[in-house]
Amino acid sequence: MNRIRSLKGGALLLIGTLFIPLLGGCLSYPALQSCEEKEILFEEECVIGQWTIIEMDFQSNDTFEVSQGEYIRLSFNSSSFGHYIPDTFDLEGYNISKKLSNKRVNNVDFLASIVGNFSYSSQGSCIVNIPGVGEVSVDCSIYCGETGNSRNGILFVSRIDN
Repeated sequence: MNRIRSLKGGALLLIGTLFIPLLGGCLSYPALQSCEEKEILFEEECVIGQWTIIEMDFQSNDTFEVSQGEYIRLSFNSSSFGHYIPDTFDLEGYNISKKLSNKRVNNVDFLASIVGNFSYSSQGSCIVNIPGVGEVSVDCSIYCGETGNSRNGILFVSRIDN
């Protein structure tokens, strides 16, 4: 009988610990911020502008040009990569270094505020489908003869002349 009271007491304590703060407003889920028309959410603030979206597939293009003052969204969609799957993305000059998940879409957002040519790079591996085994991660030099498990390119930010 004491054991049953002890279990009931423990369950009530657990429920009280989890749900009373939530109901009392001490714990809450973050609200999704929405912006007005012609605004975008950039660095947790609504700003007037629109995204210039660059699809980073690491197959079709390695040089991109944007204009100073544009809000850039680099979009990494793992379903468009082919066999090379990036794990990281780095953009010099903008101090951007991001780990990427190969199971979803990853975005890297920034304001193109600095004019010039900026090198970007990524590190990753090759994913191949072996019959009877499934998808396997391998060194790119083994699968496709490349010397490294990386991709590189240039982002050119041009000055806007007024």
